[in-house]
Amino acid sequence: KYTDDKGRFENASVQFDDEKMRPTYKLVWGIPGRSNALSIASRLGLSKEVVDGAEDYLSGSSNKDVNLVIAALEKQRAELEEL
Repeated sequence: KYTDDKGRFENASVQFDDEKMRPTYKLVWGIPGRSNALSIASRLGLSKEVVDGAEDYLSGSSNKDVNLVIAALEKQRAELEEL
């Protein structure tokens, strides 16, 4: 969670429906958004070679780990909202 020293800013994201490939417009406070760029590009027809190359390039970075953490946070929040 990010806020400045005066509490004026807070991290938020808009949920994205991976199956329908569109935003849900549900604002989620305190959790940054995941990058869906490569899955969207693939579903929109970008060549497999380009998408695979981008995934290979990013595999050496912490991008994948960050997205896994964000996905876990989203799941946890959804479970808590059901209570």
